[in-house]
Amino acid sequence: MPLIELFVSVSAPENVETVQKEIADMMAKAIGKPVDFVMVRIAFDESISFGGTMAPAALVKLGSIGKISADENKKYSEVLCNFLESSFQISPERTYIQITDYERQNWGWNGSTFG
Repeated sequence: MPLIELFVSVSAPENVETVQKEIADMMAKAIGKPVDFVMVRIAFDESISFGGTMAPAALVKLGSIGKISADENKKYSEVLCNFLESSFQISPERTYIQITDYERQNWGWNGSTFG
């Protein structure tokens, strides 16, 4: 059930659905979970100040049940930063990523929880 939320200070491209599918596929592969359970949310045109400037920046929130560790998190950070730089021209130096390991019993889906 990975959840990827991107808050970016750039405008939405014309192909938003394609971008969201690309992120879902990319992160499903990186995390090793089925894309059927990956949710992607992107908020464009966010007002983000980073380091005292309004240059393009991003805040990413990545959450998953399991598959979160120091080594895995470095891989996720690299994958996400590379994507943001190539797709939206947002420098990795202007990106923060919050990574959360959710407990199964605290994540609901389909009228129940995963735990």
